[in-house]
Amino acid sequence: MENLLEKISSYSLLNNIIPGAVFWYLCQKVCNLTLSTDNIIENILIYYFLGLIVSCIGSLIIEPVYKKIKMITYAKYSDFLDAVKVDSKIETLSEINNAYRTMVALGLMLALVKIYVYLSTELNLNFAVTQWLIIIFIFILFSFEHKKQTGYIRERVSKAMTEIQTQHTNQQHNNP
Repeated sequence: MENLLEKISSYSLLNNIIPGAVFWYLCQKVCNLTLSTDNIIENILIYYFLGLIVSCIGSLIIEPVYKKIKMITYAKYSDFLDAVKVDSKIETLSEINNAYRTMVALGLMLALVKIYVYLSTELNLNFAVTQWLIIIFIFILFSFEHKKQTGYIRERVSKAMTEIQTQHTNQQHNNP
C-alpha cells in the first residue's frame, strides 16, 4: 500500500483522487446517495475514477465555456511548452490551475447529480435507465477526452519534430 501511495503523482492526487473523494463524500451528504465500501483499495479506485470523470468535465465543458466568455485566456500551447523549459514553476502552476478547474467542475457535477436525483424520484425512473445513462455518459465523455489528449500529443510530437529538424539542419550547416 505504501508503495502504491509513493507512485501517485501530485497531478493524480490534485486532479483525480482528492476531487473524486470530495465528490463521493458530497454526493452522500448533499444528494443523500448511499455510496459506501469498506475496502480502502476499492475506495481509492472509485475516487480516482470519479475524479477522472470530474476532471474531464472540467477539461471538456468548464474550460471551453470559460474561454468562450473570456473569463480565461491561455497562452499558445507551443509557447507553454517553450516556457516550461525556461521556468519549471509554470508546470506546477498549471497543475494547480487544473485542480481549480476540476473543483469548478465538481460543483457543476454535484448540482447535476442533485437535479438528476430529484427528477428521477419525481418521474419514478427505473434504476436501469440511470445505469444506461451513466454508461452512455462515460462513453461519450472519455471519447471526447481521448480526442482532446490525442490533439495535445500530436501538437507535442509536431513541435519535437520541428526541433529535431532544426537541430539536424544546424548540424549540417556547422559541419560542411
